[in-house]
Amino acid sequence: MLKRVALAAALMAGGIFATYSHIQKPASFSPQKDAAHPASPLLKGESATIAAVDFISPADGWVVGVTVAKTGLWLSETIYHTVNGGKSWTAVATWDKTHPMPSPTPAVTGIAAISQLSFQNARLGHALLFLGGGAGQAGYGVLSTADGGAKWRLETQKTLIGSDGPVGLNFPGQGETGWLANGSFAGAYALVARTNDNGTSWSTWSQVPTPEPSPAALSMHFSSRTSGFMVVGTNGYQKARPSLRLLTTTDGGGLWRSRVMSAKGLSEWIAGVSFVNPRTGWVVGVSANHPYRLYHWSHGVWKSLPTPDASQKSSPTLDLVTAKVAYVAQQQSSRVTLWKTVNGGKDWAKVSFPLS
Repeated sequence: MLKRVALAAALMAGGIFATYSHIQKPASFSPQKDAAHPASPLLKGESATIAAVDFISPADGWVVGVTVAKTGLWLSETIYHTVNGGKSWTAVATWDKTHPMPSPTPAVTGIAAISQLSFQNARLGHALLFLGGGAGQAGYGVLSTADGGAKWRLETQKTLIGSDGPVGLNFPGQGETGWLANGSFAGAYALVARTNDNGTSWSTWSQVPTPEPSPAALSMHFSSRTSGFMVVGTNGYQKARPSLRLLTTTDGGGLWRSRVMSAKGLSEWIAGVSFVNPRTGWVVGVSANHPYRLYHWSHGVWKSLPTPDASQKSSPTLDLVTAKVAYVAQQQSSRVTLWKTVNGGKDWAKVSFPLS
């Protein structure tokens, strides 16, 4: 939620970025070679954050670590890879002034260039790249890698209309099918686009149907080529307390069913959703001036879960890998902490991370 607010503020300033006509498909980018723990200590005034987390198994996963200046401007982003559940990490791609993004991406205060990851297997993956915007609209491109994240190519440029920005990029399974969700169109309704060729081309944006007007998508996740989930605020994202609904699809996004999200103490906002199958998923709940909470969904029943470091009020990044294994990236002052559970959230342990 906080990232979306920063995006909206930057875009609504209007006219601060160039148009997208000059963006072309570049050659693949090879980053600098780093050791297993390449991150230098943060300089005075700098902070760190995690922009995305994606694991394809309890042991094999990728994390985007961001170094942020005192002004909020991101200085560098590194995609780290682990094959042993976070015991050690390898920096597979780093972008900074010396190694720029594979497109003319402007630096924007409070907005990380890479915001989401979605890996299909140990080699094939996708990422969402911020391309800039202005006057209430943002441009995003979809990057692809075929070597586990070392080299990236801009597959397509996809313009998202509306300051709420993207809320989901998913390429589940081993196929070429993926989905991209836009949070809202001027705060009016949620949109979803689909690709069947690994992101080279996308379908026309389609409006996600809901039983009430003015829905805004808060998060989207597909657990397979047919099963998808989306949390929407049906009275608009600008409301202090949106009326939350969980939308589900079993045909790859053609038809959506809606149900009210109701649970004792359910938070005002849902900042993230992650499902492993149609029956099991987790969501991150956020309320103003209160610590975030985790909720477990099973066969239509919501249950509150223990939360690592429940004193933290910032919205974490969630990745549910299996019904029992999950990772949560959490902001801790100027640094970040990566947590892991292997027993469905009953217990949490800190995972070593270069920027922790």
